[in-house]
Amino acid sequence: MTETSTRLPVSYAQHGIWMGQRLAPDNPGYWTAEAIELKGPLDAGILRACAAEALAHCPALNMRFEFDGETLWQHPRRNSPQPLPWHDLSGESDPEAAAAAWMRGALSQPCDPAVDPLYRSALLQLGPRHFLWYVQTHHIALDGFAYGLLSKVVAARYNAALRGQDAPPLPDWRLEPVLAEDQAYQTSEQRERDRAFWTARQQAFPAAATLAPPQPLADGVRKAGRALPGVDLACGVNWAAWLMAATAAWLARHGGQRAITLGLPVMNRMGSA
Repeated sequence: MTETSTRLPVSYAQHGIWMGQRLAPDNPGYWTAEAIELKGPLDAGILRACAAEALAHCPALNMRFEFDGETLWQHPRRNSPQPLPWHDLSGESDPEAAAAAWMRGALSQPCDPAVDPLYRSALLQLGPRHFLWYVQTHHIALDGFAYGLLSKVVAARYNAALRGQDAPPLPDWRLEPVLAEDQAYQTSEQRERDRAFWTARQQAFPAAATLAPPQPLADGVRKAGRALPGVDLACGVNWAAWLMAATAAWLARHGGQRAITLGLPVMNRMGSA
């Protein structure tokens, strides 16, 4: 891996994550990860090569961060694609438990964005036709939305290779337009209007309901995704609305408050670089 001479500023969000990591340098909590389960015939060599190429092509994943005493910068690194590591755990007594232990171990290692790589990835084999494609990235580089972009690119190039077709071009993931848009917003009148709106809006909220004494933040989290059956629901409401209603009802019952406000992360990217 070699570095280019070009340096870029950081986004407002990246600066906040950098500060959080510097305050707790040994805390691996800024790692994020996904494991995509693959069942059926798989050309492991093609998948590993396609994944490595996409990861090496993503500029946000190939940066080194440096604070010069006044300003935080990110320096691009040139990363030559290397096939992903392949760990065959099919001979273990419990391959799924072995894979979970391997992933926990990978996530437990701290990351210093000033010197360490910002991602790790591997193919874990659990059986003859059972695999996990594991991707782990530091949150200073990517978020959950970006995992979907990576997966789509790898899937398209993998399928093209299997069919003997030319690989679709890698997308334009340059950071310069994103950073320019972020910097323009930070100095805009729109930001001040947004700040005034949300400051006033949040003053009307009641105190947060407390269900238990505060606890220290955990270093890790477990997340699982499942496909729900596509059945018709009463009132023409989808699963997400029913889940939020059930959560609010549970909180009202246990917290003693009738009016419940739920804070939900949402995607606000459409029309943005």
